[in-house]
Amino acid sequence: ENGLLTGAAVVGEPLVKIAERDSEGRKINESALKQMRLLDKEGFYKQARAETVPSPENGREIKVQVYELTDKGKAQARPGPDGARFCIGSLKVEKINWFTEPTPADGVTVSKVSYEAWLETAKWAEQFMREGGSNWKHPDATRTLVATMVKTNDGWRDIRELR
Repeated sequence: ENGLLTGAAVVGEPLVKIAERDSEGRKINESALKQMRLLDKEGFYKQARAETVPSPENGREIKVQVYELTDKGKAQARPGPDGARFCIGSLKVEKINWFTEPTPADGVTVSKVSYEAWLETAKWAEQFMREGGSNWKHPDATRTLVATMVKTNDGWRDIRELR
């Protein structure tokens, strides 16, 4: 998961509004608009109506494209401390380093686990980063992570998933 930005908008928010031109009529936010078109094509957002709003610079009218989060997009979005975070792939576990003995706590069984994993990025997310003009590099490195696991009827789950 990662907080993806499209200009000043955070991907995962219910509405994303992006100005196409400045108050002088010059094209702006071209990378952000390319990214939103990709998210629209992938079904995470759908392009809604365009709005005309006054420019903060001089009050002239500017056109703003509006994109609405779809149900598919809602499934990708996760709440985060700084707003929505958009899932761009999944962690693939290479090995378990250690784990604590499963212990009852507050009516559930928990275990702390240390593991090594790497991020498998979705193809659309790699294109999203390139469209944004960033020097996107797939994070090849394996990272050591720690999670608190909770035993559920569907097996062991990361406690963060259950919140």
